[in-house]
Amino acid sequence: MNWKHALIVAIAIFGLLETKVCLASSPQRIVCLTPALAEIVADYLGQETSRLVGVSDQTDYPEILKTVTSVGPYHKFQLERVVALTPDLILASKDGNSPLQVRRLQDAKFNVVIVDTARLSDIRATLQTVGEALGKNQDVSKWISIWDQGIEQFKKRAQERTKKTPQPLRVMLQVGQEPLFVASGNTFLSDAVELIGAVNVFGNLERRYMQISKEEVVRRNPDEILVLGSLSASEMNAANKRWGNRRRVIVVPADSLVRPSLRLLEGLALLEKKLYAPTKK
Repeated sequence: MNWKHALIVAIAIFGLLETKVCLASSPQRIVCLTPALAEIVADYLGQETSRLVGVSDQTDYPEILKTVTSVGPYHKFQLERVVALTPDLILASKDGNSPLQVRRLQDAKFNVVIVDTARLSDIRATLQTVGEALGKNQDVSKWISIWDQGIEQFKKRAQERTKKTPQPLRVMLQVGQEPLFVASGNTFLSDAVELIGAVNVFGNLERRYMQISKEEVVRRNPDEILVLGSLSASEMNAANKRWGNRRRVIVVPADSLVRPSLRLLEGLALLEKKLYAPTKK
C-alpha cells in the first residue's frame, strides 16, 4: 500500500471529510514526530504514556519511550506508519520535520499541531501549545514555571560572571566533525551559549547549520571549541592537535543539550559547568 492509498483509507475510516479540524479534549492516540516533542508529551502524561503510540527514531528519553513504535527518522518519517497508528493527535515541528510530509497529513484531515522549536524563546510557547493540545491545561503553568525559573537562574549567574569578567568567552559550536559543521546564531544552541554569557563566533552565518573550513575557524579565533557529542581518546588528541594549544576543546554530551524540551535545562547546566570549570593545571 503506497502512502496515497493509505491516506485515502484513513479518511474513509475516520470520515474526516470536513475542512474544519477540532482537537479531541483528551487525545488517546498521540504521535510525536520529533524526539523533543515526545519528551514534552511524556512530562505531561506522566503515568499515561500508553497514550503515546508513535515516535520518531532516536526517541530514547524517558526510557519507556524506547518501546513505543517508531515512524522513522524525524526528517523523513514514514507516512504509512503514521496512518496505520490511527492517531487522533499528531505533534510536528517546523524545526526538522518535512513540511511536505506534514502537509500531506493535514490534507488527510488528521489533527496536526505544528510548533516551532528553532530558538530558545520558542520552547516556552511549545510547552504551552503541547499542554493545551493534550488537554492538560491545568498543568501548563507548572511546566512553564519550571522552565522560566531555570532560565532566570542561568541569566543571573551569567550577570554575576560578567561583573567579574566583562569580556565574554568566544566559542564555536561544533555539531559535525567530518565534515566540520557549526551552529549559527539562528539556533537554540547559540541562544543557549549566549544565555550563559558566551558569544558564538559563527553567530552571523546565513544558514542555521553550515559546513566551514579549518582556515575560517582560525580566522575567527574562538577561545573555546565546544564539540557536541562524544570523542574517543584518539579523536580528542587529534582535535587538540588540530586546533592547537591556544584553544580549549570541550566535549559536551549532546543528549540533553540538543533536545528543545524541558530537559534542555539539564543540558544548559552541563554546558555551563563545562564552559566555566577551572582549567586544571
